[in-house]
Amino acid sequence: MTDDLAARLAYYKARGERELAAAHDVVTRHSGENILALVGAVEAVLELHAPLDRGAGPQCAGCATHVTFTRWPCKTVEAIRTALEGSTDDQ
Repeated sequence: MTDDLAARLAYYKARGERELAAAHDVVTRHSGENILALVGAVEAVLELHAPLDRGAGPQCAGCATHVTFTRWPCKTVEAIRTALEGSTDDQ
């Protein structure tokens, strides 16, 4: 995972934890829980699509096979990066 993605996910995780800790009602509590669940899901996908170097340059550990070479960052990582960069939240 790149530093910019890690920083963005850490920001959202901290925000979810703050909302969960400050929850005064069910809606706010669920909002914090949902943020944490979504961050966890994105982190799991990024872990599957981590860079791997077998001597021919970085490739995606999740997309590359013994037959194919998929450069890293792959389309999955780029899609996540684009979506998070499009966020309107300030860090």
